[in-house]
Amino acid sequence: RPQRPPSAIPIPLLLLTLGRKMDHAKKQKKALTQVKSQLADDKDNDMTIRQAYHLLLTAELLTRGVVTTSAAQAQLEQDVLQNLGKARLAANTNKTMPAQLMAGSFAVAGMAAEHLSDVMCSKSSDTTALSDLKLDASLLKRCQSVKDSTFEAILMLFENVNADDDDYSSLSSCRQSALKIARERYLYAASEFMPQQPQMWRKALDVACKSYDVIRDDSQSQSSMYPREAIVPLKNLVRVVEEKQNMKKLAEFCLFLADSYMSNVTVDADGKDQGFNPTAAKKSLDQCDFSLLGNDVDGINLQLMFRVVACRVEFAVEDEEIDSLAAELEQKSTKKADKGDTSIDRTKFREKARRMIASKASIVSKEYTSAFELRDALFDILRDGGHNEDDENQIAVSKTFFQPAFDLLAIAVERLEFCVDAVLCKQTASQSTKTKGEVSNISCCEALSSFVLPIVDFFEETSFSSNQSIALFEEVARSVLHICWVAPSLSDISDLHKQKAVDYIRRAKSSFAGTTDAFTGEENTTPVEKSSLLAAISLSIMEDTENENFNARVHEITSISIKSIPTSVLSKYGGPFYRCILVWSGFFTSKPWPFSTITEARSIVLAASDVMKVSSEQSGKICAKIDEYILDLAEADAESTLPGGNINRAYLVYSEVLKDATDEKNNATRGYNDSILDTFCAYCHKGLGQIALQGHEITSNENNGISRFEYIERQGFSAIKLLEDIEGNSNESCSSGELYGTSLPKFRSSLLCSSRQVVAAAYVDSNKLDDALKFLEEAANGRPTDFSANFALASLQLKLFAFDQRNIDAKISQRLLLKAAKMDSSQADPFSLLGIWFEIQKDTKRALGCYSKALGLEPCHPVAGRGVSRLLSLEKASPYFENAVAICSPVNGWAWMNLGTRASTSSDDALAAACYQQALRSKDINSLHQENLSCFYCDPSVSSDKADLECAQVWANLADCYRRLGKFSASLRAYTFADEASGGGRLSATVACAWARVELELGLFDDAYCRFCGILEENGVNLEAIFGLARACLSLCRNSIVEGKSAKAFDFLKKGIHVYEQHYFASEAISSRSVSAAKCLGDLYSMGSMLPASLFAFDETANITSYEAQLQFISKGETLYVEALEIAEGAEFEEDIVAAAACDLGANQFMQAQLMCQLVAASDKQRRTRFHFASNSRISALLEHAAESFLKAIDACPKYPAGWCGIGVVMSFSDPLLAQHCFSRALEIDKSSPDTWANYAFNCLEFDAKLTCVESLDALTQVADSPLMWIGRALLLESNDTEKAWKRAADAYRTALQVSQSPAALFGLSMTCRKVSMGDIDEQCMDYIETAKDMLKVEFDNALETYIGNKSGHDLGASILGAIAKLEEQRIRKNNRVTEHLLEEAKNELDDAIGQLTQSYDILPTPNDGVKPFRVFGDSDKVISLNELISSAEAALVFAGNDCQQDNADASPAESLDAIEKSLHEDPSNGYFWLEYTAALAKEAIELEARNGKQREIRMRLENAKAAAQTTISIFHQSVTRPTRIVGRLLVEEHNEPLGNAGVRMQQEVMSEPMNACSYAESNALSSWLDMIDQNITDIPPVDEHIAIGLQRALLLDPENDLALMLFE
Repeated sequence: RPQRPPSAIPIPLLLLTLGRKMDHAKKQKKALTQVKSQLADDKDNDMTIRQAYHLLLTAELLTRGVVTTSAAQAQLEQDVLQNLGKARLAANTNKTMPAQLMAGSFAVAGMAAEHLSDVMCSKSSDTTALSDLKLDASLLKRCQSVKDSTFEAILMLFENVNADDDDYSSLSSCRQSALKIARERYLYAASEFMPQQPQMWRKALDVACKSYDVIRDDSQSQSSMYPREAIVPLKNLVRVVEEKQNMKKLAEFCLFLADSYMSNVTVDADGKDQGFNPTAAKKSLDQCDFSLLGNDVDGINLQLMFRVVACRVEFAVEDEEIDSLAAELEQKSTKKADKGDTSIDRTKFREKARRMIASKASIVSKEYTSAFELRDALFDILRDGGHNEDDENQIAVSKTFFQPAFDLLAIAVERLEFCVDAVLCKQTASQSTKTKGEVSNISCCEALSSFVLPIVDFFEETSFSSNQSIALFEEVARSVLHICWVAPSLSDISDLHKQKAVDYIRRAKSSFAGTTDAFTGEENTTPVEKSSLLAAISLSIMEDTENENFNARVHEITSISIKSIPTSVLSKYGGPFYRCILVWSGFFTSKPWPFSTITEARSIVLAASDVMKVSSEQSGKICAKIDEYILDLAEADAESTLPGGNINRAYLVYSEVLKDATDEKNNATRGYNDSILDTFCAYCHKGLGQIALQGHEITSNENNGISRFEYIERQGFSAIKLLEDIEGNSNESCSSGELYGTSLPKFRSSLLCSSRQVVAAAYVDSNKLDDALKFLEEAANGRPTDFSANFALASLQLKLFAFDQRNIDAKISQRLLLKAAKMDSSQADPFSLLGIWFEIQKDTKRALGCYSKALGLEPCHPVAGRGVSRLLSLEKASPYFENAVAICSPVNGWAWMNLGTRASTSSDDALAAACYQQALRSKDINSLHQENLSCFYCDPSVSSDKADLECAQVWANLADCYRRLGKFSASLRAYTFADEASGGGRLSATVACAWARVELELGLFDDAYCRFCGILEENGVNLEAIFGLARACLSLCRNSIVEGKSAKAFDFLKKGIHVYEQHYFASEAISSRSVSAAKCLGDLYSMGSMLPASLFAFDETANITSYEAQLQFISKGETLYVEALEIAEGAEFEEDIVAAAACDLGANQFMQAQLMCQLVAASDKQRRTRFHFASNSRISALLEHAAESFLKAIDACPKYPAGWCGIGVVMSFSDPLLAQHCFSRALEIDKSSPDTWANYAFNCLEFDAKLTCVESLDALTQVADSPLMWIGRALLLESNDTEKAWKRAADAYRTALQVSQSPAALFGLSMTCRKVSMGDIDEQCMDYIETAKDMLKVEFDNALETYIGNKSGHDLGASILGAIAKLEEQRIRKNNRVTEHLLEEAKNELDDAIGQLTQSYDILPTPNDGVKPFRVFGDSDKVISLNELISSAEAALVFAGNDCQQDNADASPAESLDAIEKSLHEDPSNGYFWLEYTAALAKEAIELEARNGKQREIRMRLENAKAAAQTTISIFHQSVTRPTRIVGRLLVEEHNEPLGNAGVRMQQEVMSEPMNACSYAESNALSSWLDMIDQNITDIPPVDEHIAIGLQRALLLDPENDLALMLFE
């Protein structure tokens, strides 16, 4: 049925309902009063966490109108479970309960939540109690299901707490959650019932601040007083007080609201919607009336807070503007690179936007007004004693406001610096002149200084010291350094300000033990801190150059590494530039870069240059010319004075600075006077002089034509004049002043002293020692405290005393050296020279003490090190050497040299070579003349010139090590460098002999020969040179024999023998002979067996043949070998030496027997072998003696393979089988002997054991490259007697001749060339066959002629063959017509050969009947006797004579000129026709002259003949130099069809006709003859050179051309 409307409810029921509600309100009020009283009674937080938690649950139930009846946990959980999801009290739903009661319910619940947080704070150590408060999990699930967020938040308070967790953060999280519940769940709800009452909002504000305090307990770095969560209560408080017109409170709450807007802390995740809002903060701050804050203590604190917040707001607004502009720039950018990683790009755009905004700021008008006001307000409070740490209230204030104020001032300093840099960069780019830019720099920096200098003054005035101000003052100090760097001429920055900043920065880093610790020891040191500290340290050291620890501090700052600091950071304070000036020390000391290597110096100068460049780009710094000069001079000094520097670069820099500084004097707008420029010019003059002293070549145009001494003198005097003019200037401002902490007068005085030393050094080099002494005395007197000047004077006095042989008091140099040592006891030079002085005085003990002292100061000192090595043995001095090489120094070469000598003594050549190599890399060895004290390197008892040979000796020692290691090429190069280092030709005889021995090992026999000859000429008798020269002669003789130069080889033999006879055997200094001398001379004599006998015909009147002379020559070697063997046996030499001497003797005796045997065999008319001739008494005696010698060698050393090989060769004449056993024994001992393998192979060949012979020759091929293996193969091939075998045999002989010009190979090649036939001839290959035949004929002639020359005519059979070959050659010469005189010459040669053969055969001794002949080949038809050869020769003579007569009878008259012209017309490219045409024209010209014809006709014939001769030569020349195939033309058959349809046939290719050398020679001779005839007829001055060249060309082509021979004579 239908419901009743509310108005229709019965009155009794309504009254009953209202009564119940009123009764419930009373119960609610009563329960609320109980909860409130419990909270009031527990002021000391004695309640447990459980009780406080249960109280919070009870209060939460009250906010829902539920009154609990029991405090037990079970009943409480039951009540919570029953009321989950129940609506909370609300004004619009509950009309009966008073609003005050409902507001009180929520307020009390908020107080309960706050009380729970306080109890947890007091019970922070009881985490176990927290974990026990976890309720039943079903409650939490029920809350989530009914979406009861308040109960869920309360139940989740302790859900994540563990009993074992002692972490304070978990408890802090619980406290923050409880306070959040109190603030947002209860206090904000309570204010809804009474919105116009400020109490609830104040309570919410207090809870928010308490949450902030919880966070600040963990981190004290927060800068705001109120968190972002205070925004809501503060906004409502502002609303309330504004409605009530309470303006003072309005000002306070607006200030607090602005601070809350600027807070960077959110105490919970729900505060995100109340983000950082500088705009709202600025609006709230504008509503705050600063004058209403009051002037009492609280008012002063509020005023300071106002300044802090205002400054923060101003910075935040600026950051928002920067971010907005950066976003616009990023949006406008269309570059592909700008759309990459936003984390990089946004930073780049923000930096650009910040610079754009900063460049528009008006620094002079104090753009950051709030920062200036904050500074003044803070310092006023501090001056009035506002910071009294004894007052507890003031301590709280200081914690709240002072730290943010100091931090904001530091930020303001940084932002002001950035604005100044941005404005300066903009102004510098827009300025047209540097002067205006400097003014802008000063004005901008003055604005910055107006902010920072009062801060410096305040700290100096009040002696204020607090940890809160460290960051501020560090930033201020860095700002002062920045101003000093960007605008060094700013008048506002006093030295006191700068010094205060420097001292504070260094004091702020007092925790570091040393200077470099700030850069390496602390990881938390930022790059900015390191950069400012570098500048501060450098400036402080430069301000105190007179400090006794100045050098140590410079050395310390040199080692600082700044690689980890970006250049953009370094450029803010100029630290690398100040450091460069300090480490360079060109302003402070006379020795620049005292503690740096060239690498360090270059990196320091480069860093300073980069800083100057980046400072100009980022800070607008104007780089003055003076700064550029300083960096240039620092670079030039580094390159010119430090080892490894580029002298050419230094010379160029000095010259450029000098020129630019001279031009700068004419610039009226510069900011410095002429005296500074003159000082830099003088420095450049001094630097150029020092470079020239180091040997740098003068290359400038203006210095051409002057000597090195004149150049140095000019530079030194120029520097001296400039400096003296400055000192003599009456203007005080010109002669005084400072430059980067350096007193200019002191700098000029030091520079003047150095310039005088440069002039003195030039005089010393030119040996003008008196003038040098004068200048050094002036330098020492001008600066009595200058160490370098006094030491230079002392060293010159010592040099005069030690080496100049002057009558100088020794005490003078000693006194000066002692003075220098006292002036700077850390320098090793004075002590080292004192050691030289005591060594001259023969006081070895004191000298060694001085050297030890010097090496203690400088372990690598070259003078002291060499002194110790002279006075001590290698073992005792070894510690000094090892200490020196342990240091990387350019002057420790002396130590490496002595270590190399020690290693070489102990036979460790590899280590010795490494030590010598390291020594040669050292400056004191390879650049001796560049060292100032190089004259003291040598022993003071000898001439100082000997020091120049030290480098050469090191090279020689290195070469000797290489030689012992087998590295002969490296050894040869080292000896070459040694000779260059000595100046050429100054090496000792021992070194030169060692050099020549290496050349002998490398096969450079000519060089070794010349070197040994030079040694003997310069040094007289030198056994090593004599023996080496003999070896060189022997090797040259052997090479000449291989090349076929017998006469040259014999000359070397005679030279070697002459050297021994003149320098060795005839020398009175040599009392006895040695084995090596006798053996070497015997080798020279024995080598004569390899030469032709014709060379030994010393005396044509002697009644002996050349054959007997050769035997006598070789027999002298036998005598010497006998002597060597007797010496070896008598002196009890080693067995292998005795065996070698015996083998040499046997070899010489066998060579004599072999020579006699070959001579007898060559003259034998019968077909007999060597066994027949061995029966000769003289030959058999020599063979017996040779066998005895070889047996003696075997007895001395049974395992000497040469002895077994020798006895085998001797036995091959009588018992070939026994010889085979001897060869086998030799091969068992040594399988690498080529002689043994060759003899073994030929012995097998003699027995027709071809297979064994082939195997032996194969083994010989693996052992050595000997011509005998190819000769043996050729003999094996000849035994086959086939066409192919003869060709291969000829190839084998050719290969043998490539190895050596063996006579046997020559004769074999000549015979096989004639034996080879072309086989079946194909008509198409006729031209090729004819060419091959001609080549074989030429090869036969050349080989046979060379062989006959080597045999000197003793091989009569070969001589007859040669005569027949010559007769054959003359027959085919000149168009196959033999002339009478050529035929006569051939006949005479044959007659002489036959006569010699008959005479020799008649005088041969008769062989013993017991010896049977033995043939090499089995078939007798393969061997021809000399009788058969003589018969053939006589038949050839008869045939040649008949052929000549027939040719003369059949000769036809010469062709007429017309016929020849017709032939030329038919074939104009035929050179032979042109040759006949030339001869015909020449003949007509001669006949006309004989008939006294007209001169004009004679002249015309001669000109035509000469032209024809040139044409002939041209055609022949092209035929020789351009051999081509003649391609046949296309032959087209004649048809009526078009050419495309005709048959085409290609003519076969043929080879062009071979060129006749005789005809080519005839054309050249005929041309020369025509020139001579033309000169005789026309009286033209002869051109002998042209004619001689033509004749020489003709004779080269045909040595027997009659016309050329006649004309040449």
